[in-house]
This record gives sequence, C-alpha cells and structure tokens, in this order.
Amino acid sequence: MNWRAGVALSILAFVGGGLAIGWLSSSGITPWETAAPPAPAVTELPDETAPPPANTMMTTTVAPQILQPIADSARTEAMLVAIGARRAIAMGAPLGDLNPRLDAAFGKTQPEALSRIRAVEKEGLTPVKLATEFDTIAESLTEDRVLTWDRMQREVASLFVLRKSDSAKPTHDAQLQRIRDLVLTGNIDTAIKLVAPLPGAAKAEDWLLKARRYRDAQLALDALEKSAMAMPVVAPQAIPFAPTPSEQSTTTQD
Repeated sequence: MNWRAGVALSILAFVGGGLAIGWLSSSGITPWETAAPPAPAVTELPDETAPPPANTMMTTTVAPQILQPIADSARTEAMLVAIGARRAIAMGAPLGDLNPRLDAAFGKTQPEALSRIRAVEKEGLTPVKLATEFDTIAESLTEDRVLTWDRMQREVASLFVLRKSDSAKPTHDAQLQRIRDLVLTGNIDTAIKLVAPLPGAAKAEDWLLKARRYRDAQLALDALEKSAMAMPVVAPQAIPFAPTPSEQSTTTQD
C-alpha cells in the first residue's frame, strides 16, 4: 500500500503543477522568463561638418619671462667677453677665440679700446712681468750721480729740516718695495706716479712706457664693461603662436 500511495501522490503533484502553469500562462505571467539585458549605449559619431575645437596651446601667448633672456642675451654676451678678456690680459694669455667675439660685441663702439687691449696682449705684459722688470732697475732709481743745482738745494735743505722721531722720511728701500707691491696688485697708475719723481726716473723711461700701456689697457677693459652694461635691452612683448591651418579656416568661416 505504501508504494501505491507514493505513486498516487506523484501523479497528483504532476497534475497540480500543470494546472498551476496553465493558470499563470493565462494570466500573462511566465515563471521562467528572465530579465532582458540592457540595450547597448549608442555612441554618437562626431559631426564632420562641425569645426574642430580650438587648440588652446596654439593660441596661448609667450610669457614675457620667457622672452627676457632672449632680449638680454646680447648684453650678457658682451659682459662675458669683457670679463674673459680681462682675465686673459691679467694672466698674459692670448685672447684666441675671444677675438671674434670682441669684434662682434665692441668692434663698432669701442675700436680704440680693442686696439689697446690687443697691443698689450702681443707684448704679454702682466703685473708680474712689470714687477720683475722693475726689480732690475729699482736700485738705479734712487741714484742721481749728476750734481745739479736742484739736487744741491734739496741736499742742503735736508740738513736743516727738523723732524720728529715718529715722522721720519721713508727709506728708499721702503719706497721701492711699496712701488713693487702696487705693481703686483694691479695699481699701476699709483706706481707710475711714485716712480716718475725719483732721482733716477730717466733710467725707467722704457719701464714707464710699458706701465702706461698696461694701465691704458686696464682702462680700455673698464670701458668695455661699462659699454656692455649700458647696452639697451628691448622690452619683452608677448608674442602669440601662429594659428594652425584648420584654425585659420575656422576663422574664415566665422
């Protein structure tokens, strides 16, 4: 009886399920229906007739801070060349590659200064060389073997001049050493002024000529530096980039 009851229950369940499905179908409900997938998004194609967007990078102006170094490059080059020439002259080195740069920067405005600098370069005059040549004539500068009337007056006057112990006249050796120190430190003009009135200055004529040429070259280098600093600098202006052909056509259509 048990197996018969099981079979009967199975049949009743099957029949009941079929009746339920039929009733749901008649009501418009399908139990096994799944949700329909969402429709794919439609991507709109760009309109080929529409003008292209403006390129902001091409319409941006150049900042004045960028143009400043360009406008200032000529003055900077002139200053660097002048400083390089001063170092070369002080070391007795040839100007070499600085020559065309000197001509480009100062050839039209400072031709005389360039001539003086190049004359000293050819001689190789330096403070050390001038000091060495001064040592060879230093002893003779304080000697005056010719007894002139002026010298006699100075000698007689010196016999009757009373001086305090703390204001004694500097010795010749101290004076010569001072002149030598001035030459080595580049103070050539003061050294020339101290050598010129010495008793034996006539024996230093050749040295004085060289010292004056070196002094003039230093003054010429000063003139180059001043000229470089005085060079005008063009005020920078914002310069826009040129528009692209497509931007030009867009502007024409508008």
